[in-house]
Amino acid sequence: MKKLKLIFVGEHAVGKTSIITQYMGNGYSSESTSTIGTDKSLKDIQLENGKKFNLEIWDTPGQKKYSAANKIFMKNTKIALMVYDITNEKTFEILNEFYKQIIEVNGKENVLFVVIGNKSDLYEEKVVSKEEGEEYAKSINALFFETSATDHQCIENLFKDIVNYYDEQKNPKIEEHLRDSFMLKNNKHVNNNIQDDKKNDDNNNDDNNNVNINNSIHEEDSNNGKKKCC
Repeated sequence: MKKLKLIFVGEHAVGKTSIITQYMGNGYSSESTSTIGTDKSLKDIQLENGKKFNLEIWDTPGQKKYSAANKIFMKNTKIALMVYDITNEKTFEILNEFYKQIIEVNGKENVLFVVIGNKSDLYEEKVVSKEEGEEYAKSINALFFETSATDHQCIENLFKDIVNYYDEQKNPKIEEHLRDSFMLKNNKHVNNNIQDDKKNDDNNNDDNNNVNINNSIHEEDSNNGKKKCC
């Protein structure tokens, strides 16, 4: 079984730990705290073609004071997942600093880069558009996903698609036309659950219009409140 090193980077509180925790089968908690130090998780994955990989998943702290230490754990990275919070523009703007750190340690041609806009369940608070995320990912020749750490299937699909792409390329040097073709085909189902949630919210709002005004306000407060995500 081939080992594959993945490293999560990004500002603190963007949801790196929550994504990993969800993928490892431990669910989602809104009480997650910022990572102190670096943590490693191991999980096997089998692709549809029968190939198996042992994923070595590294979670790094986002605070600037840990940047020097993070470089030690970036060595031999095969897949770098750069995470930002779609409701926080600063976390998006700082991504390039993490990108530069990774290529400084590993070189530009040896790593598959993945840009992830997390907290897509908070779409009403979004300040970084999908187009901005896609444009940045394209500028560094990376894959792009919007995802939610609250949705287990969404996270499962995320890892499956990324590892599948890595396997198809063999040498993870991304050619632009291959990347765009892959994203067009595979990024759709990662976001399907998000669109379904939006439709369900709209349906709930229509149903609430059929009750009296006091009950409508009560239902809206209890059912359509903002989801917490960290």
